[in-house]
Parts: sequence; structure tokens; C-alpha cells
Amino acid sequence: MVFRRKGQTRHYWTVEKLNTLHDMRSRSLSYSEIQAKMPRRTISSLASRWLKIASRKGLMIEDRNNEFRQPKYGTKDYRGASFLLPTVPAIKMDTNAKQAVIETVYKLAYALDALDEATLSQTFTNSFHLDISALLGVPAKDITGTEYYQLARKNLGGFDATQHLLSNPLVTFSSPQEAHVKVYISAFHGIVTEGKTEGATARVFWLIDLVSKDGEEWRIKGIKVQLVAPMDHLEVFKIGHERGVAGQLRKGI
Repeated sequence: MVFRRKGQTRHYWTVEKLNTLHDMRSRSLSYSEIQAKMPRRTISSLASRWLKIASRKGLMIEDRNNEFRQPKYGTKDYRGASFLLPTVPAIKMDTNAKQAVIETVYKLAYALDALDEATLSQTFTNSFHLDISALLGVPAKDITGTEYYQLARKNLGGFDATQHLLSNPLVTFSSPQEAHVKVYISAFHGIVTEGKTEGATARVFWLIDLVSKDGEEWRIKGIKVQLVAPMDHLEVFKIGHERGVAGQLRKGI
């Protein structure tokens, strides 16, 4: 990294050196930390503005001419930048670790459709953070696996069938014990009337945080549901929800 003003001595800051200025567990550099460590005379007003952007975006930039240039949003060339680097390298985990994380998410989907209380209780930590405000309009809160089962039973048990299909899962690790998943969900909800199935589909994605302590299985410590598109056939959702609230649950529950 090069920061300088015309006529001044150049000051070189490598990515490695900048990385020592903050806690490696953090996802972005602290702007205040960088300013405190760097000589004030080396930072022009333009560089100061760039540091604010870089601290949020997690990017480092170096100009081909060894001069600072403010990055452009929404472009890849960044006004002639020769390279971009993340402030904190992503933690690399083997394929087995990623697969274990994904299987925990699959287990959640199957347990929801079966309304399997035992499996749901094994999927989450003792208490976890649930945010389904975008879906049901209820505040986010910390709940237990048992409470989550009761919530799922009331909201899904009134349908004759549900099917949560997962696609395009992205898995990242912030530490060997902490994983994060973003995955698309196509959630079918069916009501059978006179031998015919009326269906409604919720298109959402899950943002899931997981932990694994002492080599144990991965467990979900937080889940957020966000809508991808408005829900269709709201009348079907209404029937299923009313049945669930009234305790008119499908067989086997």
C-alpha cells in the first residue's frame, strides 16, 4: 500500500502489516485503528475517505502508478487498480467440514417437514437467535429448540404437506468453530381438498450461523429468514395457518 502527498517521502504499508493492526477475528479493519497507527501526515483527505470505504468493504487497493485513487462502487477496474485484496484472508476448511455444515442445514429442512421434535432439538444450540420478522412480522428473539418446534407445529402443522427445497448453499468460516451459510429455500405448502392439492410456495433464503465445540456436530446458533419474492396464493397459507392455530394438525403429528 502506498500513501503519500506530493513532495513527501513515501510510506509503504503492506497488507500483512495492516492486518496486524486489528483483531484477526474481525471481518474488517477499524478505521480509527488505522488512523491511530498511521502518521497523520501520510493520509490525505482523499485517503481518509477511502479508508472509510475500505473499512466497510474489506478491500485493499493499490494504483498502477503507486498513487492512491478512491475506488468506484459497482465497477471492477477501480480506476486502474492493479489488485484488490481482502483485509482478512478467508479461513479455508476442508470439504468434509463444509459438507458437515450443509448436512446440519439439510437436517433442519427435513425435520421441519416431518415436524420431528427430537431432530429439531439436536439441530440447534440450547438457545439460539431466530429472526423471521420478514416472513411472519414477529420480532426477532432468542428461543430454545422446544419453543421452535412449537412455533413450527403451529405454523406448518395445519398443512397436509410441506417441502423445503434447498439450493445454492454458500458456506464460509470465520473460525474453525464458526460457520455461516446462505441458502435459497423454495418452501411448498399444500392443502388437500377433495383429492386435489392446492399449493403455495414461499421463496426465501436462510442466513444461518453455526458453531461446533470440541469437535462435536455443528449446531445452529442463529437463523434469519428473508423473502426473495412476495408469497403466492396467500389464501392457501391462511387456511393452513388457521388450521394450525386451531390444533387441526395433519396425521402423524
